[in-house]
Amino acid sequence: MKTIIDKITGKFLYTTAIEVDLKSNEIEIDDLPNDNFVKRYFDFENKSFYEGATPQEIAEVKKESVPQEVQLWRIRTILKSMRYEDSIETVLNNLEEPTKTAALCIWNYGTSVERNSQTVAMLKTALQLTDEQVDDMFIEANNIKL
Repeated sequence: MKTIIDKITGKFLYTTAIEVDLKSNEIEIDDLPNDNFVKRYFDFENKSFYEGATPQEIAEVKKESVPQEVQLWRIRTILKSMRYEDSIETVLNNLEEPTKTAALCIWNYGTSVERNSQTVAMLKTALQLTDEQVDDMFIEANNIKL
């Protein structure tokens, strides 16, 4: 595999496994970009790829990768690994009725949970999590391999 980049800017153009006729603004290198870049560029001096996207562009791409619904067992697994399981039980048991009964039923018997649900909003507040932490939790939960 070869990587084709722009000679002037170092912008990644494409990779190819076949012989191609390079345009005047293109150069072929042996290195393959193996990181998960949003916009990759090649640093000719250091001979390595780097991220060229702005933090805002990276945040937008990350936001798009957050699953909107995951199985509840996956969220419970992540929260347990974060050592929040006991905190959640305490929070749920301290809610006022009828919210307490509904929340406990969801927590104990639910099959999935939506990212923008009241349940997640309540857990976020109770555990003092940021939106980014909740997004990361959903991404990580969705990527659990058995």
